[in-house]
Amino acid sequence: MALVLRLIRGAALSASVALLFAHPAWSAGPPQFISIAPNSGPSAGGTSVTVTFQLGTTALGLFQGVTVGGAPLGNASALACDNVYLCTVTGTTAAHAAGPADVAISTFATTTAAGAFTYVGSGKMSDSDAARAAQVAGSYKAGQISGAAITSAVDGAIGETLYAPSAAPPASINQPAGLGAGTAQMSRLGALSSSAYGQQPSLQRGWKAWGSVATSGWDQDGNLESSGSQINATFGVGRLVMPGLAVGVFGGYETFDHRFGGIGSKLEGDGLTAGAYMGLALTRHLRWDVLGAYTRLSYDASAGAASGSFDGNRVLLSTGLVGNHRMGALVVEPSARVYWLRESQEAWVDSLGAAQAARDFTAGRASAGGKIVYPWQSSPGTSIAPFAGLFADYRFSSDDALPVSPDQLGLSDGWSLRAQAGLLMTFEGGMRASVEGELGGIGRDDSVWSLMARGSLPF
Repeated sequence: MALVLRLIRGAALSASVALLFAHPAWSAGPPQFISIAPNSGPSAGGTSVTVTFQLGTTALGLFQGVTVGGAPLGNASALACDNVYLCTVTGTTAAHAAGPADVAISTFATTTAAGAFTYVGSGKMSDSDAARAAQVAGSYKAGQISGAAITSAVDGAIGETLYAPSAAPPASINQPAGLGAGTAQMSRLGALSSSAYGQQPSLQRGWKAWGSVATSGWDQDGNLESSGSQINATFGVGRLVMPGLAVGVFGGYETFDHRFGGIGSKLEGDGLTAGAYMGLALTRHLRWDVLGAYTRLSYDASAGAASGSFDGNRVLLSTGLVGNHRMGALVVEPSARVYWLRESQEAWVDSLGAAQAARDFTAGRASAGGKIVYPWQSSPGTSIAPFAGLFADYRFSSDDALPVSPDQLGLSDGWSLRAQAGLLMTFEGGMRASVEGELGGIGRDDSVWSLMARGSLPF
């Protein structure tokens, strides 16, 4: 009987030991590599990858890290394991020569998956990384174009609400030296632009509806052979609540299609905007304004076999100073303005299973320059004012998720010039309409053009 018991105990012990070493989750053996996704990326590095592997109970506490091509993953996440010790680590690859690279997982022992990741030559990306590049570069361009379109539309609305487009000013308002009080002469001044161009502040409280539609395009001479198009429609209503103080609210819609031929990717999407603004006439020749807006965005990114959708939220803030001074038959309008935006985008998984992390970025533009306007009265009750302007712009940005260098994506900050020209018409009763064209990015390898039509109607 004792012999039988000993045999039973021995068999049970042997089975337990066999079971322990048969299941990797209970074993103390080396890690077992399962996958890396995506399995390729540019030799410049910066590819976000997720490495999946199996660890044993003993190895769990001895985990040291993951390397790709001999270099540790950058910004590596904490080790995440389920109840059977199936584990993942996410991080970014380092720069490496083009070709296959080993993926190594280290605990008390090291497991190497030979050639599991492939670095592709300069200018070539995996489909997942190309889709990510389109997300980064395309949403940056969309934000910059929208920031410029919205601030320009609201700038016009504030000027039209603060300043009267009509004849002679009230007796209580002193005219600038040398202007005279003739109705015809003041009508010429009243024609000018959305920013008043030398008019007196309005004393007539009332509402004004306005709208602006801008179509924009851009292209870049860099590696990505980038180009795109965008439409921004902005509509609002403003009110002069007291002489020299205007407030208003506005809404907008944008749609865009940005393409990157060098890597075969694109970003499409649209968004809805809501915001408010305020303008204050500091003197007869200087005003200050401020605006804030929120935009909800929907994006679709694609490159080759990789595609996916995600949403974003953008906040836009802008402020500026605008002056107007008469110089003979001309009116000069100097201005300084800055807008800043911050956008947050949700994490998403593309159609190839590559996880794209959540992203935040900021962008903006500071500008200074001015317009020269020549007002004249074309007929009784109708005035026309051609104008031209030149501005120095400084673009700035920051991003926490660049798949390649900022220069390759056309995201470099810096100075450029922007030129504009247009025509404003003012009709009897205060209705206004204008068209203008603009070319930005002069002096850089990327240029942005836009055509804008605006109109306003008091009620």
